[in-house]
Amino acid sequence: MARMKPPSIPQQPAGPLDQRHPSDPQGLRGQRVRGPAGRRDHPLVRRSGIRLAELANLQLDGEDSSDVDLDSGLVRVLGKGRRFRTASFGSRTTKAIDRYLRARAQQPDRDLPWLWLGRRGRMTPSGIRQMIWRRSEEAGVQRLHPHSFRHFFSDQFLKAGGHESDLMALNGWSSSEMVRRYAASNRASRAREAK
Repeated sequence: MARMKPPSIPQQPAGPLDQRHPSDPQGLRGQRVRGPAGRRDHPLVRRSGIRLAELANLQLDGEDSSDVDLDSGLVRVLGKGRRFRTASFGSRTTKAIDRYLRARAQQPDRDLPWLWLGRRGRMTPSGIRQMIWRRSEEAGVQRLHPHSFRHFFSDQFLKAGGHESDLMALNGWSSSEMVRRYAASNRASRAREAK
């Protein structure tokens, strides 16, 4: 065994997300659904590069303070390895969350600390996934996997000229290998646009 070489495994980049692709998260962002569920779902599909479990675990009344700061457009997430980090969201997402919070204040479970509430209590990662699948079908796009939002955020960040080390911090990666893997999926299209 000491003289054997490990097999060469080709690196598979993360699946590409093209703006025109039918499973592009942008297809859900413009979808407007009325009522409390629509007000909750709209900011959920506008989320940045945070993981599904991180999203589901956001609290309004955490041990120290709220995880969401609408004034600064920041959210504190507990990531892998039980490490906290800060992620940001844009002004449109801030408005969408603010609208949701007003609708949330009318719900029976409004006293729960969790930010995202479903019909019966807290929304779990599975509940958010099912909502995204349902909204995908309603919008007429292919069924989106929640992780595609993370890919899309990473690609858009790099297309806008963001630095890879900043993307590492925003996405909670401790290894630059993840940046290379995510960046590889749309590297060619970004290069064509830059040219």
